[in-house]
Amino acid sequence: MIAFSKTHAVGADCEDIRPITFKAIQKRYFQDTNDIHSADDFFQIWTQKEALCKLKGLSIWKTMRHSPHGFTTHKITPDCVFCIASNQPVPIIWAEHYETEKWPQTSR
Repeated sequence: MIAFSKTHAVGADCEDIRPITFKAIQKRYFQDTNDIHSADDFFQIWTQKEALCKLKGLSIWKTMRHSPHGFTTHKITPDCVFCIASNQPVPIIWAEHYETEKWPQTSR
């Protein structure tokens, strides 16, 4: 995923939705959030926090317990959660392209 703007700073994150035991992560990093009831909820909040950290150039592990401020927009598909963050509300145009084949594994 990439995000760019000619006029605003942006940060972006995406995560595959997968089965996860999120309660331990929620207890450690999302103490300010009680709205996590499923993997979908978890990944939506995770991508929001990570996109905001990238926007501000912050370490995700140092700031994950807090909620950085900014504007976010999500796109949720059955397989992925995408988030774009900015300091100001900006128009978002989503373009999609999904690869159907995996890149071949190479060894070094």
